Amino acid sequence: MELSGESDGYMALTVSQDASLGGNDETYVCANDNGVLKFIPARLNNSQLTETMLNVNSVKGSINGSTIQCTFSATLPTQTTRTPNLALGISKGAFNSTSGTLGTPSTVFSSGLVDLGNPNATATNQITTTVAPTTGHAVVLQQSFAQALLMTVGMLCLAML
Repeated sequence: MELSGESDGYMALTVSQDASLGGNDETYVCANDNGVLKFIPARLNNSQLTETMLNVNSVKGSINGSTIQCTFSATLPTQTTRTPNLALGISKGAFNSTSGTLGTPSTVFSSGLVDLGNPNATATNQITTTVAPTTGHAVVLQQSFAQALLMTVGMLCLAML
């Protein structure tokens, strides 16, 4: 999987088996630790991230100013049905380099359940806002990232079948 975004603290990808993010869902955090990438596997529960052990490997990434980029391989949550429907969330927040604590995540993208086994599936942002974005550029980047993320996660699910 690949995660990239603008934050002085961290960017995170949450994967949920239901349409509601935050019910002890697996979350993959890429944090800016004084200019060095720090990868933190965590669980999101009631808007709080708790560091935990998750099956992740091949972590790589970089920090360039406030741009955080990381790639990693992860085993996704086991499905109870054959159709790999998962909801995806992307969030960002503060990271305290001294204590290693993660601040409360602010969700910037949240999909409904997406059939990741279908290469034509689309992940649509369920977050609505009444504030107009300052530029259309950020929206285009979010949509492109969501499509790339969907393709990456979809390929991982197909490999699991």
